[in-house]
Amino acid sequence: MVARLTRPGLSLAGAAVVYGGLAACGPPSQFPKEVQAKVDANAMYTACLTRAARSVDDGKSEQADVVSKIIPMCASEFLEYQKVNVQGVDSAERKRIEMATEEEQLLFARTVVFEERRARERKAN
Repeated sequence: MVARLTRPGLSLAGAAVVYGGLAACGPPSQFPKEVQAKVDANAMYTACLTRAARSVDDGKSEQADVVSKIIPMCASEFLEYQKVNVQGVDSAERKRIEMATEEEQLLFARTVVFEERRARERKAN
């Protein structure tokens, strides 16, 4: 999937890459308001998943079990992320974006758990 800032349905994973790259380009105050709202919503959702993974993951449980616990813990942040991404689109496009982001929610949470486990292993070594 090619992520474009003008596309309202930017994927969670794509948003993390694109917005992370934007953050490296300059202070957030230089972003257009719409982009900044997406950056902020993505950052809040990512931070929530990361905190949840750190609190729930014992490192021994199956990754899928951890993911199934942390997704509900960040439901309000996900809804805000989704809300920001569907602003200003028609109802058909809104439904498509909502379905796509819900599907990506699982992948994004898996990625966070994987990265947290990897970071924990690096610290241990």
